[in-house]
Amino acid sequence: MTVFMKSMPIIICLLFYFSISKSAVASLPNGMLIIAHNGVGWYPYIIQEDGGEWTKIGEIENPTHLTWNRLSENIYIKGNDTKYYVYKIKSKELTHLPMFDDGSYTQMRAHNDGVVLIELENGKSSNTKIQSYTHNESKLENLVRQASSQFHPYIYNNKIFYAHVSCRLDCDPIIQEVWLKNLTTEKAKQLTLLNATSYLHSIDLEGRYGFISSNTYGYYHIARLELSTGKLNWLTAGQVTDSYPSVSKNGNLYFVRRLPSGINLMKISHKILSNKKLELPIDETKTIALPEDIQKIRYLEISN
Repeated sequence: MTVFMKSMPIIICLLFYFSISKSAVASLPNGMLIIAHNGVGWYPYIIQEDGGEWTKIGEIENPTHLTWNRLSENIYIKGNDTKYYVYKIKSKELTHLPMFDDGSYTQMRAHNDGVVLIELENGKSSNTKIQSYTHNESKLENLVRQASSQFHPYIYNNKIFYAHVSCRLDCDPIIQEVWLKNLTTEKAKQLTLLNATSYLHSIDLEGRYGFISSNTYGYYHIARLELSTGKLNWLTAGQVTDSYPSVSKNGNLYFVRRLPSGINLMKISHKILSNKKLELPIDETKTIALPEDIQKIRYLEISN
């Protein structure tokens, strides 16, 4: 009895520790997707409910790229055979999309009605178009055809954001700025002037901020872009490569960080980002633990 009583504080501490560990994992948002290597191959892993565990989609092996919409539960895939597919999570049904098989398409991003993707004119990246594919209607529509090249399309409400290459010859590095086009008025405008390679990867639910990755300072770092004013706040710095900034519906920001020691999933909390007195760039990032079988990751997005 005495031994048991002496052990009680230790047991309580252990229970408290595991409770904290579980709550840390539970902070992952519904709609998160990564492409991860488990030592055998590359697979998509998704979170299907707030606080849920990672689900590996074993039917999709070694994709070149993929994207998903958590509401429709469709995953759009460019396979390592260069062909395009859509995978339905509930039924585990994989459907071939032959209209994209000619090698002229790249870079997909899912939205409510389907997916936006880049069409390479004559199979080359020097001139591109942004196309929208509506899955239920098998309909393809041209959204942006601007002189030169556009990449990284992302639809938010009635707007499409993309990275426009404004200088690709005699430029070091290539100059790629973030643009916005209103799909109702069809008016477009440039949002950044960084003279670097930049792209926008996500927007908060209020539509106030976009989150970009840019190599303005040599390495790719994350910045918060105020969409109405163009004001930038740099969130990361240093000799790191930060990419795919993805904001959750509660305002937490996640991104992929590449270091000489490996690749990590990182987080900056909404509490930190909402502090108006906070000086940026900040040094309060948190490494998110991944399942033990995951050895590295190469893509991240959140479908809100």
